Amino acid sequence: MSTSALLLALLAAAPPGTLPRKKAAPAVEAAPALQPPAPRKPHRHAPGRGEVRYVTAHRAYLDAGGRDGLQPGQTLALTRNGRPAGSCEVEAVSPDHATCTGPGLRPGDAFALAAPPPPSGTAPARLPPPLAPAETAARQAALAAAPFPRIEWKGTPSAPRPAGGAGVAEVTVSHALWSSTGATAWNRERLDAALRGADLGAGYRLYADLSAIHETTRPDDARFRPGDRTQLYVWEAEVALREPERPWAVAVGRVLPWRIPGATLFDGAQLGWKGARGEIGIFGGGVPDLATTEPTTKRSTAGVYLAQDGQLGPAWTRGQARLALVSSPELGSRFEGEALAQAVFGRDLDLAASARVGAGGNVTAPALLDLVRLDLSARPLERLSVSASYRYEGLATPDLAAPARFPGPSRHGDASLTLDPWGWVSLTAQGGLADDLTSGLSRQWVGPEVSVPRAFGRRGGVSAGYQEEFGWLAGRSVYLQAVTRPTDGLRLLARTSYESAAAPAGATDGDVALYLSGSADLASWLSIRLSALGRVSTQGGQSALPAGLAGTLGLSARD
Repeated sequence: MSTSALLLALLAAAPPGTLPRKKAAPAVEAAPALQPPAPRKPHRHAPGRGEVRYVTAHRAYLDAGGRDGLQPGQTLALTRNGRPAGSCEVEAVSPDHATCTGPGLRPGDAFALAAPPPPSGTAPARLPPPLAPAETAARQAALAAAPFPRIEWKGTPSAPRPAGGAGVAEVTVSHALWSSTGATAWNRERLDAALRGADLGAGYRLYADLSAIHETTRPDDARFRPGDRTQLYVWEAEVALREPERPWAVAVGRVLPWRIPGATLFDGAQLGWKGARGEIGIFGGGVPDLATTEPTTKRSTAGVYLAQDGQLGPAWTRGQARLALVSSPELGSRFEGEALAQAVFGRDLDLAASARVGAGGNVTAPALLDLVRLDLSARPLERLSVSASYRYEGLATPDLAAPARFPGPSRHGDASLTLDPWGWVSLTAQGGLADDLTSGLSRQWVGPEVSVPRAFGRRGGVSAGYQEEFGWLAGRSVYLQAVTRPTDGLRLLARTSYESAAAPAGATDGDVALYLSGSADLASWLSIRLSALGRVSTQGGQSALPAGLAGTLGLSARD
């Protein structure tokens, strides 16, 4: 049923007098009397079949709902191109749409719908008598003048990991260049390869992610891994069983942990048991070297975890907790406990909080509080949204690029307010602060941003912003950016900016930068990307900042 027909049916069911009457314009003809609606078809695509329309980082949105027989808590078996693709659990249901949660969901995934129940046999209620022609015309005019609410959709930076099908393989080959005046150029060849969910049978899947780098030229004074021109990083290499319908979850190898807040990558195993109230499990193994990802016995982690997702009144909630024994050369052996809680009230309010405490070892944070983070996102009005974030870090941790430096306790906060007054332009005010609690240095920033996301119609838009910075290393910056898609397979971005900062001697250093990026789909499985960044100082003489150029050319293939 279309939106207009649905609203007309609702208006027709309202008692006379609930809407203001006004005289119909002579040019508007009286609408015919409303007829009983036609029986609803089982599904608007194909009888007995539903689809995933789009996905976000947390859930998938379905084109079927309560009228199609879906109910909260129901498990749907998904197929992709005629092959099994895992499953998802129905979360919230409206008459014609629903949401569900589960790993690896993709737009186009299909699921079967149960046959509609047979008619109850009871006689339908008698419809009220038709309205007078003048009343029908008045209601039509009121409906035509009513505004349509804007529906906002927020995408995600990357697609979620698939849990079904034959898996996704992706390989990227790229060349990167960094060059600046007065320094040796840095040239790097890189290979990135990933395998996400290759089916090994019996529900087990293979996940792998690695990067191989060779630097043909590099500065002699490079601080990170000096002398290592060839580098191999393994970010993930595990065999896992995480099917939603299974009562347990297993992962073995170089595990990228799921549902364990604050857990690092480790070489070992994760084992979890699922129930109606969530998941509980154990994990443990050696932690790879932080700089090289090489296996090592100098670092380790082991503990228990608890995770639960569900519905609490009008909110979707998530809770996760971890208790572990962690060992490292920098911090020694210490106990860590971490908890995360999140509540989402539709699109109106999103709250999240996490905290980590640690005891024992060589270094202890004040009040044993290692980390606290609070996040809020709200939409108090249809065209007004606000967001805020606060982070406190209480543990001193080493810097890999400069081992002599140990950052201490610090706190960070930022907030933004966005107004969309006319529907085609967004006005944002944003600001923040950062304090180093050991040195006493502090920095604050504030500024506006203007965005016209549909300046080029559906092909792209422009945005501009300004930021003033105060405190330590005061300065300012301004930028102008344009994003466009001339064709469906071509994406272009251009950004220019100016930044200035107060130098220690009292002078002001400034530079102008230009960033260009483009990516194109050469085929359904092949794409190319090119980006370049150039910076030049606005100051002259020996105090001028060095001019620099950075560029990347990459070719990606995926299955």
